Amino acid sequence: MDIRQKFTKKIIRETFLAMLEEMSLQKITVKELCARAEINRATFYKYYQNPEDLLEALEREQLDSLQQKLDKADAGNLQDIFRVTLSDIKENYATYKIIFSENGDMSFREKIFALCYDENMKVIRSYFPTMQAEQQEWLYYFIAEGCNGVLNRWMAGGSVSSIDEVIDFVEKIIADINISLPKSFVL
Repeated sequence: MDIRQKFTKKIIRETFLAMLEEMSLQKITVKELCARAEINRATFYKYYQNPEDLLEALEREQLDSLQQKLDKADAGNLQDIFRVTLSDIKENYATYKIIFSENGDMSFREKIFALCYDENMKVIRSYFPTMQAEQQEWLYYFIAEGCNGVLNRWMAGGSVSSIDEVIDFVEKIIADINISLPKSFVL
C-alpha cells in the first residue's frame, strides 16, 4: 500500500471514529462519511463494504495488535496478561473508548477477554485441578466479568488511575478468591 492509500484509509478511519462518537453505527451512512472525509464513495468501497465492515476492520486491527503483545507476555502470569491488555488500551485509548462506547460494539470487551481465555483457563485449571471443567469456566467468567467492570470504570474515569494501581486491585481480589476457594473445591 502506498503512502496515498495509507493516508486515505487513515482519513476514512478518523472520520468514521469521529462520527461514531456522535451517533450510533446504524445511523452512519457511507454517503455522509464520504462527504465528511471529502472522498468519493468509490474510494470508500475500495477499502470497505459498509460502516459495519469498517468497524470490524478497526476491531480486528486492535485485537491483532493486542494478540501480538499478549504472545510476548508471560502466559502463566495473570498480572502480566492484564498489564499488557491495560497498556494497550491506554496506548490506543481514543480508539478503544469509541469502540467500547454505546455507539460502538458492546461485545468488543468480550472479544478482548476471549483472547486471554485459553491462557487464563490454564491458570485456573492449575489452581483448581479437581474442580469440574464447567465450574472452572464459570470461575473464569466470574473473574473476567469483574475485570470487565473494573475496565469499564477505569475507562469511564479517563484511565486516570495508574495501570499498576488497577492491576494491584484486581490481583488482590483474585488472590482472595484463590485463598477462599480450597484447591479441592467441588460443587
